[in-house]
Amino acid sequence: MPERIYFDTVAFREVGKAFEKSTLPPELRDRILISPLTVFEVWSQLTIAKADEVLQQVHATLNWTNPKHTGVLPWPDDALFGIWFKKAPPDDGFTERMQKAFNTCLAAESAKELQDEAGELKDAMDRMKDKTAQDFGRLLLAARKEGLDGENFSQAWFLGIANRIKAEPKSRDMSEIVASLSAYHEFEKSKLRVALENKNYNPEKHKNDLLDAEQLIYLSDPSLCFLMCDKGFANLVKNSPQIHTVSVYELSDAAWVEELLRIIIAPPNSSRRLPSVITENWKPQLEGAEPDVWCVPGVHCEICNSIFPVRAMRVHRSHETLFYYACVRCLTVELGISW
Repeated sequence: MPERIYFDTVAFREVGKAFEKSTLPPELRDRILISPLTVFEVWSQLTIAKADEVLQQVHATLNWTNPKHTGVLPWPDDALFGIWFKKAPPDDGFTERMQKAFNTCLAAESAKELQDEAGELKDAMDRMKDKTAQDFGRLLLAARKEGLDGENFSQAWFLGIANRIKAEPKSRDMSEIVASLSAYHEFEKSKLRVALENKNYNPEKHKNDLLDAEQLIYLSDPSLCFLMCDKGFANLVKNSPQIHTVSVYELSDAAWVEELLRIIIAPPNSSRRLPSVITENWKPQLEGAEPDVWCVPGVHCEICNSIFPVRAMRVHRSHETLFYYACVRCLTVELGISW
């Protein structure tokens, strides 16, 4: 089961809203890691109309991370280097520079103070998105011309990884890299399949999704869970054994976020019950319901197509029984599922 959690951009901002005036308990703060892709995307949004709102959400990280020691994930290329060569890449000072930039944001009282830096960062993020879209466009073109089904796709994908980190392809077995980056590989394969089914597919219009796929590289570490606010994204990796992804729509309530984090990191055989405050939180959204919090020993999860225990909130209605549940295998979170 996952021990630490990192967020996509939307989840990061939603959690920032939830904890503007609340604080996460210390034992959970130490479970949070920061993805540089997420932070850079958030910082680049300091150029938008609601820049001061974004800055306020950045300031709120002091309420839900450990300000003395916030773990920072490596840049995706560095993570790939570590997976391929089985050693850390040379220290280029990236983490230190990121920490300094983060401290600058925390010290700023207005987004106007950061406009120049945020604008430069936005331009850099846009260039990265453009490159990601161009790389996928070349893969798509090759697939339409030559066909990249099954082993052919994996071979092309594998060579792309080697080229990206300047590695000799013959130095590693392809099956090992595919297994280590299962979720990343599965996403790229699923996305290619979607693109091939649409003759008008334009990678430029899906740049954000393609860049988000980079977040899946970190799931090579089985102790990590990726918390996002995009169920469609999670569905693209449902066949991977690395599906430690949680997709939720609602993260604006601090008590609910705290409980969700506890659910994610709880052992599979945990009999821990959801506290009544969470039950009360959902009552307004489930009018007329009488929630009964419990753990189900075996329920079919449509996302990972497995029968695994789930932590659930059962809601009785006159015509059906609804559940809010978290599958302990793939950690997909759903609300209003009927069984």
